[in-house]
Amino acid sequence: MPTIIRLGNVKIAVYAMDHPPPHFHVLTADYAATISIRTLKITAGDLPSDIYRLVTRWADDHTDMLLDAWTRLNG
Repeated sequence: MPTIIRLGNVKIAVYAMDHPPPHFHVLTADYAATISIRTLKITAGDLPSDIYRLVTRWADDHTDMLLDAWTRLNG
């Protein structure tokens, strides 16, 4: 599970051999969620609103990088 970035104690990762649609995983000590790269909506799990805002602001600025990582790891 390649970590794309750490934002403080928040880890953003893209897993290899993962199911579509393209998404990334957000992990903290207490929470885990899956977020769609295209819509930035939570598709599984839960995050506090402050972490969700932090992650989606970062992801909105780095969509191409996330999609690139997804394609490289998942074909």
